[in-house]
Amino acid sequence: MLLLDDLSAVCPFCGGREINRFAPLAANAPGWTISVIECQQCEVAWQWPASQPPPPSVTKPYYDGYSNDEAGRIRGELELRFMGQFAPQPGKLIDVGAGTGSFIKVAAANGWEATGVDPSATPFAEGRAQLLRGTLNDVFHSGELFDAVTMFDVIEHVPDYLTLMQEAARLVKPGGVFVIETGNYQSLNRLRGGRTWWDYQTDHCWYLAPGIVNRQLREFGFQQITLCDRILRQHWTGRGDSARSWLQTVRAVVRRPWKGAETINAHRIERTCASKWPEWHQMGIFAFAAIKPAVAS
Repeated sequence: MLLLDDLSAVCPFCGGREINRFAPLAANAPGWTISVIECQQCEVAWQWPASQPPPPSVTKPYYDGYSNDEAGRIRGELELRFMGQFAPQPGKLIDVGAGTGSFIKVAAANGWEATGVDPSATPFAEGRAQLLRGTLNDVFHSGELFDAVTMFDVIEHVPDYLTLMQEAARLVKPGGVFVIETGNYQSLNRLRGGRTWWDYQTDHCWYLAPGIVNRQLREFGFQQITLCDRILRQHWTGRGDSARSWLQTVRAVVRRPWKGAETINAHRIERTCASKWPEWHQMGIFAFAAIKPAVAS
């Protein structure tokens, strides 16, 4: 269990006390700042104390991928394609934190019996897809299991996200797949964003990284854990989030010599980042697929 009220001075992941406090700008609330604590050993962060919700007049609407039908469909297809590598045959699926239900609509159109659950959902039932309003504890009490359980952009919102992960993990059938996605603190995208990184939002409690989430999935008994090799967004090509070469840096210095020292320092930071996090530094968002071991016969 994670309690944000207890995390003012100690890292919840390593118990370390080497922490850095800073106040980035809230990307979803112009003019607002949030209070963030970073563990210098784990290189992940969390919001503390939790931000008070800004008034609706200040908060920006969610990214179109959550609310726009076409953007949601394209994103859902990318998510299903990744999940389908580990669950090739359609079965029963539950999407936790389903939002408007874009993913379950795509899954249902591809043969899945797809259920979504979200505390703020507008419920619907369309063919094989149904969206329910509530939480996992509200909706599922019967011990029903699923071939696939998904959580896209959910855990960063939940103060005690480990309990939610554990509840969701219990719903996965032996041999089934659990897919989880969140923002990546250990990324060039975050370093380049600085205090204005898009993931610093008033309702985001956690700023995690693949190593931490991988470890937690293993602690919940999952095996064959695979990190997606791309961001599951239409706009992502991978080119813009790679560390710059020395040649690119020299060209940048020639173009803007008055920023030479700053550019060279940024290059060194980027190369260090790429060296420390070679598998995931280029992804500002990461996703895992994890298989629950089959029961021995």
